[in-house]
Amino acid sequence: MGSNVEKRATQRIEVEVPVQLEQGNGVTRDVSLSGIYFVTEEPIEEGTRIRVTMEFEYVIPGRPLHLDCTAHVLRVEPVGNQRGVAAHIDDSRPFAQLEVDSPGYVPGNDNLQ
Repeated sequence: MGSNVEKRATQRIEVEVPVQLEQGNGVTRDVSLSGIYFVTEEPIEEGTRIRVTMEFEYVIPGRPLHLDCTAHVLRVEPVGNQRGVAAHIDDSRPFAQLEVDSPGYVPGNDNLQ
């Protein structure tokens, strides 16, 4: 018999957060410390590595937190005329508002100081 036991090691939080990808954008459906599920119009294939920047508006009052992540895509599924993307987060790091607003900021750029 099948089991519906949750296999995730970390808790998912259902939240809609804007997502910037190297090739476009999207919106999260849920996020955890180890994974993300988002919806996008961009063509993304299962098994690829992606860079994702999420913007959390209300973590610090008046100063949104930008979280830059590298992840690998586990699953892509149709969601209406868009794509639902499930990805495992391999690495992440936060960026303060000043860094994000600085000239030359590009989501996923490794050269941010």
